[in-house]
Amino acid sequence: MIDYLIWKDFRNQQSILGLGLLLLLGPYLLFLSMNGLPDEPDSRWCGLLVTFTLLSVFLSQIVILIVGATIIGSERQDRGLEFLLTLPPTRSKILLAKSLYSLMVIVVTSASFLLVNEILVARLAPDYLVENRKFGLSVMSAGIAMFGTAWLASVYWRGVAVPISVALTTVVVILMGVIKYSQYQDWSVDDYANYFYKFAIAGFLLTGIVTFIVGWMGFIRRFEP
Repeated sequence: MIDYLIWKDFRNQQSILGLGLLLLLGPYLLFLSMNGLPDEPDSRWCGLLVTFTLLSVFLSQIVILIVGATIIGSERQDRGLEFLLTLPPTRSKILLAKSLYSLMVIVVTSASFLLVNEILVARLAPDYLVENRKFGLSVMSAGIAMFGTAWLASVYWRGVAVPISVALTTVVVILMGVIKYSQYQDWSVDDYANYFYKFAIAGFLLTGIVTFIVGWMGFIRRFEP
């Protein structure tokens, strides 16, 4: 039953997954078409590789946000979820299938960046590896925060506009909070970036996990879908 529910979500979100594939691979294809793969990469080529790698991971978070907002919200809007709840699968199984589907999307987008960064960037542009990793991890953790808050908002609001707005606002608020907190800390210039990334990643991950759990519990307890 779970595999059927996951397959249903996959079919319903084929257009979103197609957009995700384009945003994920598009920057790499554009980079290769513009610069090729030289035998001896120079500093300019390495810098562009890092730029397009970060562009790919940044754009792919848009898809994670859309999945979080639509996996429940769009089905509530078109009454598909209401019909689904009349079928034998329990709400727990429905949410489990949606969670596993969403997890697969997050894992694929995250793994693609990590593979490129830890293999290609590490080999061809090692000077950029550490900073690229920090920025990429912070962007991916922001994606998890957006997914969790969009998931939570979609439980209580029909449609996708409000969940997306809530998710984007949450990320901005967390960043502003980290920036404000950093201003009162006696950090050296060298330590500032490290601590900023650590606090931002922790805030994003904590927000994403907590809002996802609250959204799960809220959906289970709701009488009406």
